[in-house]
Amino acid sequence: MSITPLNVTIHDTADLGAQLRAHRERLRLTQATAAALSGVSTRLWSECETGKRTHVAFETVIRMLNTVGIDLAVTSRRHAIAE
Repeated sequence: MSITPLNVTIHDTADLGAQLRAHRERLRLTQATAAALSGVSTRLWSECETGKRTHVAFETVIRMLNTVGIDLAVTSRRHAIAE
């Protein structure tokens, strides 16, 4: 199954959760399966998708993103924050 690459800006945990859910559903994975593949609990996966879990180790988030085929990229904003 091929997923069209998207460039999405994530501003908060709700945005991250929405992407996790969308990609998981496109892959036809249950939350339990995605969680198991990521090495996290189903509860943690569910709470991340709904934005209820706001503090998750960065390494854990990376594993979850990798499970559903999302690459994390860092870009600079077009405007600089005033010093």
